[in-house]
Amino acid sequence: MAIAKLYSDLSVPDRQLVSTKLGSSIRKKLLHASGRMAEEAMNDGDRRWIQIAVVLNVIEGFEVDYRENFRCMVLVRHAARYLGVDMAEVVEFAMTLASGQSKQQLEIFVSRDDTQNRIEKVEVGVERVDGRWRFVPKSR
Repeated sequence: MAIAKLYSDLSVPDRQLVSTKLGSSIRKKLLHASGRMAEEAMNDGDRRWIQIAVVLNVIEGFEVDYRENFRCMVLVRHAARYLGVDMAEVVEFAMTLASGQSKQQLEIFVSRDDTQNRIEKVEVGVERVDGRWRFVPKSR
């Protein structure tokens, strides 16, 4: 996805400017796209979707509600495990693009107990829909 590449090519001040200028509807779309990128990683088998998904959270800036970012990051973590991708390595790269709150929240996410970062904890499951993996809400 071009947005992650464009963002990573920006200078630090320009990245901060982009993140501060985003409206809440764009932030929510970035979070939604992050979850879709995690699904795409599981369907496509390409680890680049994992990296893009994490970068989308960095761009969003953990501004809407960090818990929503953590929920998205849990989905990305699940996809990373599915593909055998080291999530810590992906987050380490994303940290080079992050600043302020994004960096702090990424640090918190990777330092959390592993049991907190499982899809069951965010009441999400994975199932095949029309031959593709999809994250679906779990019934209570």
